[in-house]
Amino acid sequence: MEAAHPLQALLQFHLASDASAVVHVPYVLEHLSPPYFAPSPHLQKWVARITSLMHSKDPGARWAAISIAYRTSILSRSLLIDNAQSWIGIVLPLLSKLEPISTLKASMRYARLVLGVAVNHPEFQRQVASPAVPKVSSALLTIAEKHSDLNIKTLAIQSLGQLVPIYPSLHKALSQRLFALCNHIFSGSAPQVTDGPLVDATASLYSALHFLGGKVGGANLWRNSLDAVLLSSWTAWLALRTTYPASAAQFHQQAFGHAQPVSGEPSNDNTGGPLTALDKLKCGITAVSALLRTPVQRPVRVPIGRLVALCWSLMACTDDEVGQPHFDPYVRAAEVAAVPHIWIQGCRLLSCLIQTTQHLLATNMSRLIMIIASQLEKNLELPQKLAFLQCAYHLLHSCPIVGAQLGIARLVKATLSSLSVLYLPQSDAEPSSGGSAQSRASKKRRREYQADNVLSTIKVMMCATKGERDIVLAALDVLDEGMQNVELTPSTRSLASRVLLSILLTLPSIPSSSLSPDPSFHASVVGRVRDICLESAQGAQYAMSKSTGLVLRSYASEVVHQDLDKRHSQIDLLLHPRRPPFVRTLPFVEHLSLSPAEESAEEAATRRLLGLTPGHGEIDAASSDQPISAEPVSHQPSAQTQRTPVATPQQLVSLTPVELPPPQNKGNIIVKHPTEPSTMSFVPTSQAPLPPTSTTTATMNPRSPPSPSHKAPVANVTHAAPMVVDEDDNEEMPAIDLDSDSDA
Repeated sequence: MEAAHPLQALLQFHLASDASAVVHVPYVLEHLSPPYFAPSPHLQKWVARITSLMHSKDPGARWAAISIAYRTSILSRSLLIDNAQSWIGIVLPLLSKLEPISTLKASMRYARLVLGVAVNHPEFQRQVASPAVPKVSSALLTIAEKHSDLNIKTLAIQSLGQLVPIYPSLHKALSQRLFALCNHIFSGSAPQVTDGPLVDATASLYSALHFLGGKVGGANLWRNSLDAVLLSSWTAWLALRTTYPASAAQFHQQAFGHAQPVSGEPSNDNTGGPLTALDKLKCGITAVSALLRTPVQRPVRVPIGRLVALCWSLMACTDDEVGQPHFDPYVRAAEVAAVPHIWIQGCRLLSCLIQTTQHLLATNMSRLIMIIASQLEKNLELPQKLAFLQCAYHLLHSCPIVGAQLGIARLVKATLSSLSVLYLPQSDAEPSSGGSAQSRASKKRRREYQADNVLSTIKVMMCATKGERDIVLAALDVLDEGMQNVELTPSTRSLASRVLLSILLTLPSIPSSSLSPDPSFHASVVGRVRDICLESAQGAQYAMSKSTGLVLRSYASEVVHQDLDKRHSQIDLLLHPRRPPFVRTLPFVEHLSLSPAEESAEEAATRRLLGLTPGHGEIDAASSDQPISAEPVSHQPSAQTQRTPVATPQQLVSLTPVELPPPQNKGNIIVKHPTEPSTMSFVPTSQAPLPPTSTTTATMNPRSPPSPSHKAPVANVTHAAPMVVDEDDNEEMPAIDLDSDSDA
């Protein structure tokens, strides 16, 4: 028995009646596929059944018919062209009637599909699309103006935003209504703010209206639209600063070219209060961003100065400016509460401006970085901090930065404080109580026994919320871009490298459940920090960093399957650098700082200022100057050492043990445990004794090797930074005859 055709089965069992079509329309839409519409005698029956359902008196049947027609037109282009003229004639009157929301949505989607496909078929466009576009656009505009449902209004505006660039000449008659609709939505509303998708759809439509001016007048229309929405944004910002005369003077300076002091509250009839003004500002920033991203037919003039001035005013406004002597306290409270939201809108505008103009902002980079860094140095809430971090990343990533050494340093320092949740455990962040006269031993005992959270069963996550996780990832992105800047000071670069290295050494020992409820966050942070450390370990313009061994060992500590090609190429660059050989065999002093004992006074002051100083991981400069005794080191790690994230010299030596051949002469002094590899090793370079001369006052007498019964004193051994000793440095130095003539 021959199997029935799929369309025949659907017509007999699922679309036999209007009620059956409404019930089974999800099944029909799911099972339809392009092979169903191959040439067959059932195609005409399928089209006739859809047409009859469209004429049904049941609103559900009409919705089912339009939905099936939409799916059929997507799967078969030939059926769309053959039946669009009859189907669009049935659908178009439905847009002007009081139909259910589902029917209106299906009708708008089908009309948008038919009119969009007509672009690639000139004859179909001339016969079907061109006569239908004005009627469809007028019906959509009426729905957007009068319908109360936000979803319907949003869909109608989205459809208009797609049809205007395709048929600009057919929408010139509707230009005034289109501009009036956009301006009405951009005027803001309160107490309920304008819906976000509605604002985005309106901004997309507003950014496409410059196509109505054609190729010649489109550029001028775009500039006029941008100036109008910029003035609206300035007005909304001024309405949020009515109790601050300095803001009003700045507005008049930007709008009219001269400063005009305002004695009283500025008159503004277009705003109905701080809430309405804030919503209007948000809509204006969205419209400006859409205009900057929209394609244009000819080059346009972008007012960079006015845009940067608006960004600066939005991000630099504070609640501690000198205000009027007499003001309404309720208005002042509302304006103070709106300041964080103004910052977010300023960051949105600046991020869009950076991505669209890029190098055109080079002359303003210094002050923009400075204002972002100064804001990040404050104690901001999570949304504001995230907005400034994302803006800083776009600024560093997309724009060339020259002459902003101070701003880059402040920005990196402020970003480091955002990573303190990973750098410092909770026990370290709490200040210790007690007098300063207590000894270090008593402080150590108190730290060991005062941890009450050891017996607690409640786990405190480091990044419990999504905002905290986003801030950590954004801070890592900013550090990655900031450390690649050549104007970053060496002390700040060294501090950032040590903080990232400490995080890299600490995170693998922290369970993912203690870091975040998201199980993938731990792996993403570890991988991001590892990549940044590897790029930093490749060294600056002088030599490879001393932390290279630690970073490479972190790769070997776990199996990494992602981005293997990229990491192999980075390691290959470390092993085979594509540069001439170095004249200097050792890195500079600023690249040797790997622990607090080796850092400079400027690095230590910066670290303490940012709060990146663990209580038990600090190594004082005074203690590092004391002679090191050869007492045996305890090999059982204490709880304090395990939770200290700072990379101390003991931990570094244990990760990179130095293997040397047995001593050749008696001048070598080696203090090394025979069995435990985690002890500290001091390996001074062996030198041949100089011949005695008459001018030499101090002699070098080789010592006999120490007996096993007592320990050899090592007071003359200086503490050097642990690094791999080159084999060429172990060669004996030739004897120098001081009595010989050097010129001979």
